[in-house]
Amino acid sequence: MTTNHGSFTHRRRVVFFCVPCVLFAKAAGNNYWGSFVLSPCQQYGKLLGADGQITRHKLKNDHNDSILDAERFISVYENKCDSVDDLLVNKQKQEKIENRKRLVPIIKTIILCGQNNIPLRGHRDDGNLNVDSIVSGEGNFRSLLRYRIDAGDSMLANHLSTAGKTATYISKTIQNELIEICGDLIREQILAEVKHATFFTVIGDETTDVNTIEQFTFCLRYVFENKVHEKFISFLPAEDRTGEGLARLILDEIKNLGLNANFMVSQAYDGCSAMSGKFNGCHAYIQKLFPTALYLQCASHSLNLAISDSCFIIIIQNCIGSIKEIYNYFNSSSKRTLYLKQIINNSNKKKLASVCDTRWVERHDAVITFRQLYPFIMTCFEKIIEEETGKNQTLAFNYLKNIQSSCFIISLCILKKCLSMTLPIAAGLQAPDNDIMDCKRLVDDVLFMFKQMRNEKLNEEYGEILSEVKQLCELSGVGRPMYRPNAPAQTPEEYYRVNLFIPIMDHFIISLTNQFSAHQWMAYNVSILVPSMIEHKSFDDLKDSITFYEAYLPSPNLIKEEFQLYKRKWLNQAIEDRPDNAIDAYVRCNGTFFPNIKVLLRMYATLPVTTATGERSFSTLKLVKTYLRSTMSENRLNGLAMMYVHPMINIDIEQVIDKFSKRKNRKLDFGV
Repeated sequence: MTTNHGSFTHRRRVVFFCVPCVLFAKAAGNNYWGSFVLSPCQQYGKLLGADGQITRHKLKNDHNDSILDAERFISVYENKCDSVDDLLVNKQKQEKIENRKRLVPIIKTIILCGQNNIPLRGHRDDGNLNVDSIVSGEGNFRSLLRYRIDAGDSMLANHLSTAGKTATYISKTIQNELIEICGDLIREQILAEVKHATFFTVIGDETTDVNTIEQFTFCLRYVFENKVHEKFISFLPAEDRTGEGLARLILDEIKNLGLNANFMVSQAYDGCSAMSGKFNGCHAYIQKLFPTALYLQCASHSLNLAISDSCFIIIIQNCIGSIKEIYNYFNSSSKRTLYLKQIINNSNKKKLASVCDTRWVERHDAVITFRQLYPFIMTCFEKIIEEETGKNQTLAFNYLKNIQSSCFIISLCILKKCLSMTLPIAAGLQAPDNDIMDCKRLVDDVLFMFKQMRNEKLNEEYGEILSEVKQLCELSGVGRPMYRPNAPAQTPEEYYRVNLFIPIMDHFIISLTNQFSAHQWMAYNVSILVPSMIEHKSFDDLKDSITFYEAYLPSPNLIKEEFQLYKRKWLNQAIEDRPDNAIDAYVRCNGTFFPNIKVLLRMYATLPVTTATGERSFSTLKLVKTYLRSTMSENRLNGLAMMYVHPMINIDIEQVIDKFSKRKNRKLDFGV
């Protein structure tokens, strides 16, 4: 600065700014802020005091707001609190969490209905759910939601009262999506086990649903955690029912599930031509592409065919036909059923059983139950003849004369004897954890009993049957039977022995042997590695299996020495300690020392015995897709079926919401 005398001097100037206001003040006019903010304060005479510039500035509300903003800035900078962006993100996250909570009671209600086969929809189930007024015919789903609210579910009540008309998420469309997602999650858990197991078997069967759609049930058998599992996977509409069409349907489903068809070691179907045809059957087309996918016919169907073949004799067929007609006679009338119930007093069987063509155990039960209730049935017919008139009386009279005939009585007793022997195998074959060795053992036991009854114990067993026949004849008042000399016989007893009892025994033995020939061949291959049967086996017996499955073995060039060591190990064990089936042998086989044999045993344990799992799924189909629910979509059907068939598989609700939110944009944001 220049003085009056022309010399230079340095003088310091002090100016004042309000730093918080400079940095954080909100926009305003120049006259409002003035000094301290837009321009420095240079008038020092009135800075302090009650009327000073600093005091007046501090009294401004905006100055106080700037101070608070500055303090928040310092706190954020020093990580003592969240920034505005963080606060916004946290708020959005909290909203998403609240939105997800809105879906939880809805999903839980759908799972409850699915696992217990409770129909969801009603006649009037559209629009918002009015909690205060009940609408008739709104369906179980909306009724259960209302019940949850009445029980104190405040989250659901708040959601339905505050959500927009298009964001309640209880419509039939949302139901279908959530049901499909629940089914997919169950299926994914099963497929994870299948992929871990590597090898699997396809079990399939067909039926027509109530809407006349041909449904193919797709099931898988595999070994997981040292246990055999058979699980239902899906229903597939089969438009092309030829062998080639069904093969294409199965292979497409395997691909859609993300499985490798090269690891399909077997196929199990019934014996219809479309499935079992040697050249044009479904299995033949699949084996052309995947040769190791062996075909095994359902053992229960084979047993059923064996029994049917053995009952070719006309008087046996008449006996079975009469049992069917009498069952229908009583079952079609509540009055006649009541007559029979009143007469049955000290029997553990209270009603007749139907002669079902597909439920194999019931077919046995029908004959055995009829024999047990025979005296009561006869008494009931006599009562109906006395008290009824017209057609009912005529039918009762004819049925009574029929069952009092010697041909019927002896046929009934012989059938009861034979079916009592095949009943254990009919029930035992249906166990899901059976393997091919269990099947062989059951069939061998029945064949042994039939052969023994046909040869060594023929007179003894036939004598017991005759004693039972005589008791029933005396009870019925039947006299000495007349017979036709179809075969040389001196007495009625000899006639039925030659023309009925022996032919049935012979045909049972022949039919069982023929129908189970494929199972016996497969059991022979499996038995080579089953410790209880390994004593008389050699490595040469195993060569065919090694050649067939060489691509799956980790080191096939070392398997000869491995087999010798494996055989020696089990020969050193006591016979009673040796496993007698493939799955037990697999569990006790050390994969470190016997890697090739471990793989073979796992494949053998995967081989199926029956298609009973598929048959059971048809029962589910009839329960889920009823006459009143006949128009449901295929995705909804599969989702409901998966929840009903697999109620023990946990459904993670958080995963359901995740999948639901990712399908498409929603009115509410559910993503976390």
